Amino acid sequence: MRELVLLVPGLFLSSDAVTALGTWRFATPRRLKGGWRAAFARRLGRDDLAHANPASVVAASAGLPSDTWLATPLHLIAGLTTLHLPAEGVLCLSAEEARELAAGFASIFGNEGLVLHPLEDGSLLLSGLRDCAAETVDPALLSAQAASQGLASAQPVGEGAASLRALMTEIEMWLHDLPLNLERERTGLPPIRSLWLWGGGVSAAPVARDRDRDSVSKLEGKSIEASTALCVYTQDSWARACCGLSGIDCKPIDLCPEFFAGIAADLQRGELSKLTLVNTDCAVSVCSGDRWRWWRPRRDALSALTASV
Repeated sequence: MRELVLLVPGLFLSSDAVTALGTWRFATPRRLKGGWRAAFARRLGRDDLAHANPASVVAASAGLPSDTWLATPLHLIAGLTTLHLPAEGVLCLSAEEARELAAGFASIFGNEGLVLHPLEDGSLLLSGLRDCAAETVDPALLSAQAASQGLASAQPVGEGAASLRALMTEIEMWLHDLPLNLERERTGLPPIRSLWLWGGGVSAAPVARDRDRDSVSKLEGKSIEASTALCVYTQDSWARACCGLSGIDCKPIDLCPEFFAGIAADLQRGELSKLTLVNTDCAVSVCSGDRWRWWRPRRDALSALTASV
């Protein structure tokens, strides 16, 4: 049986991609205990990664300090009273752009002990922010409703939240006339309007590399089975870090309309037995033979994922 599992947190799929996949007789969505990150970590046999904060997982994979924060580039749109995150507002930078952004950041914020670390996949980590344990929101998980209401309801809260919000405001001012943004606009790319700091602080659980998994399993009183046959395709920096820490093969993926058209063709021919789409906290599946389940309504991917659970 050949199954393809696609993680689409936040439902950030282009309309062209949804159209290319077409409509199918999806099963009823099912809830994921602990959300998609916990489900993914369990699939890798790494419950410890589900309990650690996301930034510490990425930092451990990159060999950086554990008290870091993920810094996600966003393109925001100004409304009448607040800023909004559009459907494609979470930006993916190239490794070169990430390095240029980090170098410019060092010239402005380096004296404050803050360091922006560029990773090879274009993602960014921030270190040097002390005594901050704020509760934050993954920008990729902001629902369409929250985005339409602006980002005010998603701001950091808790201990150290004020300093985190103040730093994000300073960064937005710095980004306004950044040469990198001028170049992105010249080439037709959306400019970076914010670096959303999230998923950081001191981790509640240690993050171990694959070679340390035996000690982790003994501490938890569990046995962990290797998933050597598993191959993961993802653009998400946290998921890539989990794979790197677990010795799992991980490859990049381009979620273009052609990719989804290929999935539809494989399902139609029966070369793909099952397709599972995973959102923030639920999953929905369709099998190649489900087209004969006429009592199920035909739905596109977004409609299937947002159906009542």
